Amino acid sequence: MEKKLNKRQRKNLASPAKRGRVYKVQDQGAKAVFDNPELMAQLLRDYVPIPELKSVTAEDIEDVSERFIPLNQEGRDTDNIKRVHLKSSPLFIISLLEHKAQVDFRAPFKMLQYIMLVWDDYEKEVNKESPGASKRKDFRYPPVLPIIYYEGAGSWTAAMNMKDRVYMSDIFGKYIPDFEYELIHVHGYSPKELVKKRKRAVLNHADQPDEKFQRLCEV
Repeated sequence: MEKKLNKRQRKNLASPAKRGRVYKVQDQGAKAVFDNPELMAQLLRDYVPIPELKSVTAEDIEDVSERFIPLNQEGRDTDNIKRVHLKSSPLFIISLLEHKAQVDFRAPFKMLQYIMLVWDDYEKEVNKESPGASKRKDFRYPPVLPIIYYEGAGSWTAAMNMKDRVYMSDIFGKYIPDFEYELIHVHGYSPKELVKKRKRAVLNHADQPDEKFQRLCEV
């Protein structure tokens, strides 16, 4: 049964901004999205620019946070890790909820720590089912989608790529982990503002069903 959100948990997600992969959301309780498979699936379908996620459902999403958070010394209860069961491969989604107004400049490194934990756990899981599987030439690690949810009023100014946090990356670039994360930036958009900007809302409202709200945004 889909959860109803109270007034403090309502969220409006706007479509991607023109500058980079940055999303703006109105939110008072981001954790409700990532804890709710229905809302999480809808967010992935509508606002992550990956075709393979357009048909994902709540049944495809498994919460595996408890397997990783205790392993990370900086792990928090707002950190969230999901396993999405795609047809071709499992996908792991790491979401860090930044409730502070200050930008966390260590974000790329924290993501890298979680990515390595996910891959290490996946390798052990596969080897347990099929001993020595990870040593074969055709073994592949699953993709990982890192997401940061930022509630600060100011701009997010942390590096979007781990490589930008390393000295002399212009020289040693090919030897440095090179990945980006998706940034969801909280912002106070009202439904009327979304309509005016011709944005679509992603999240369900307690007093305004999703279908009605989508029709409003399409006017």
